[in-house]
Amino acid sequence: MTHARLLALVLAVAAASYALRALPLALLRRPLRNPRLVAFIERLPYAILAAMVVPDVFSSTGEPVSAAIGFAVALLLALLGRSLPLVAAAATAAAIAAFFALRPAPPPPEGPAPPQSPSASLRAPATPASGDATTEARPSPRPPF
Repeated sequence: MTHARLLALVLAVAAASYALRALPLALLRRPLRNPRLVAFIERLPYAILAAMVVPDVFSSTGEPVSAAIGFAVALLLALLGRSLPLVAAAATAAAIAAFFALRPAPPPPEGPAPPQSPSASLRAPATPASGDATTEARPSPRPPF
């Protein structure tokens, strides 16, 4: 995106935002008397904010179930009248905890066998087959302590 296009977008959003605030003052000379229209206008910012935020909430973790758990925690705490920082922190913590709790276990690593434990080296070596060139006696390994 070029700087000119970005500047044009910022100016367009600023103009739209200003128009939404200035037009009611210019068009409405007297207070509204219709209670339904007043209720609609009072609730409109919350509806617009919800329409912008909720779709991003459900795609935030990449896992719809953990996002739904975080959303449910946020909704419950908001309905109980808790503060915004508490709602945000609790919802984030719940979504992260659910994401890690519901994530499947990683598959076992592929490749060479894991190294043996130190106690395995203390065992007696396997007895070579008869007639093998390695039949001489080997010293026993020293204990690790």
